[in-house]
Amino acid sequence: MCRFHDGQDDCERRNSCRCCYRVFNQFPIITSTQGPRGITGPTGPIGPTGPTGPGGGFGTVIVGTTTTSEPGTPANVQNVGTPTDLILNFSIPRGATGSTGATGPIGATGSIGPTGPTGGTGEVGPTGPTGSTGATGVTGVTGPTGATGEIGPTGPTGSTGPTGATGPTGSVATTSALFQSEASATDVDPVLATTTVYPAAETDIVLDTATNSITLQPGVYQITYGGRATSTSAIVPTISLNIDSTTLTPSTRTGLANGTLDLNGVYIYEVLAESTLILETTNDATITYDDVYVALNRLA
Repeated sequence: MCRFHDGQDDCERRNSCRCCYRVFNQFPIITSTQGPRGITGPTGPIGPTGPTGPGGGFGTVIVGTTTTSEPGTPANVQNVGTPTDLILNFSIPRGATGSTGATGPIGATGSIGPTGPTGGTGEVGPTGPTGSTGATGVTGVTGPTGATGEIGPTGPTGSTGPTGATGPTGSVATTSALFQSEASATDVDPVLATTTVYPAAETDIVLDTATNSITLQPGVYQITYGGRATSTSAIVPTISLNIDSTTLTPSTRTGLANGTLDLNGVYIYEVLAESTLILETTNDATITYDDVYVALNRLA
């Protein structure tokens, strides 16, 4: 059906409208059904880009607080600022405590650290109980005779006592011997060569020149010994008495490294069975011994 400019099927101005008049006077009103929709035409070209809009303002983001919440609670972020200037407060739950892991292997021992400073002296502790008395030590060397004291006043004469019984005739109690080296000795034991024995026929003290040793019969002996020792190195010379392959340690006399010193000693020794006496020295190519001697007195 034809529609006019006012949207009606019939134009109110059809008699005055030139278009409508021509149509209505020349053509009858034709009533017909609407035809099918035509195919969609192609898409038109993209129009030009419109003008740029006004710029927006710059926003800010600030981290506020971070709080640890209880295990199992949800994490939470809260904006306590404005939509454009954000202030974010975080709430993060704490993780649950895990189970105890297996014990790891023992690590290697570390190096010893430096010694720490010495601590202050502690208080003196209480005195402990007195220990038992130790064994009696070896009799020491007889010291030199002291000076004679002043003579005291004479006391009153006592009465004469009765005459005692006559005792048995005694024997000679003392046998003496002196053995001396005749030459210097370096890196070897000094050789005892010169011999003096009293009485001359006495056999209690005998020098064996093959072994440079002295044979002693049973008895108590005072042994005097010594010599001059010179060292030209850091090795210290010594002189000691040795009886039956045992060094009498208390008899050891010590000299000087890089120096000269006279070494002398006196030793009391009881021989219970026939024994062998040797004068021992520290031997080295840098040590020389001179004027070495051994003197013996059989006391009992």
